[in-house]
Amino acid sequence: MNRHFASIYISCTIFLVFSTIAIVSYQGSNAFISSIHSYQFTQNFLSDLGITHTYAHTVNPLIVRILFAASLISAGCAGVLFFKQKSKEVSLQAKSKLTWYSYGFALCVTSIGLIPDDLYTWPHRIALLGSVFFLALSCGTLAFNLARPTIFGRIFRIFTLLILMYPFWLIFAPLPETGIAAHTAHVILQKCIVYGFLLTVMLCTAPKLQTPLSLHNLSSHKKNENPEILS
Repeated sequence: MNRHFASIYISCTIFLVFSTIAIVSYQGSNAFISSIHSYQFTQNFLSDLGITHTYAHTVNPLIVRILFAASLISAGCAGVLFFKQKSKEVSLQAKSKLTWYSYGFALCVTSIGLIPDDLYTWPHRIALLGSVFFLALSCGTLAFNLARPTIFGRIFRIFTLLILMYPFWLIFAPLPETGIAAHTAHVILQKCIVYGFLLTVMLCTAPKLQTPLSLHNLSSHKKNENPEILS
């Protein structure tokens, strides 16, 4: 694995480690269940880790907010590094768009971590919508401009469809404030997008997934694995 691939894996790992520590350290509750003083994976948004005062009317520890902000900065870096690496596989025009879209994604994701939701609600939500918007543009530009049909391309197109449907969910689905069922659905879908993106990035960064899909390559691979067949 070269240095560029290693940087992507390190950035993804930092996000997972820092966000997990922040989740474990979080002592607040959530919007509907104020009696539980811990992070509930299906009831708390990731943004709850960055608020200054929790739903239990307690101060959210500074270390939790720092870890949350650092994890999102790492996620933004992972996105830029990933799309920069994959931009080599698309046309020059698509490469330029992909570069700017990835920078927009990183800027918005970083802003989510640095702007507490409870202090600046609308700037926080604008940053959230911006990150979804630029991620959808980045994924769409990459997924539908790949020159070669690779295993990576197949996996990434599936994730891209999920990303492209997410803005419609945000617009037409019931708001999280309308009830616990809608709140839970929004939280779970957010987690699927975030962790799905990081998992897809890590899977699609693996060098073995970059080989073209063809019958010739598959047959050659089988022959290499089973040389006794040739005798």
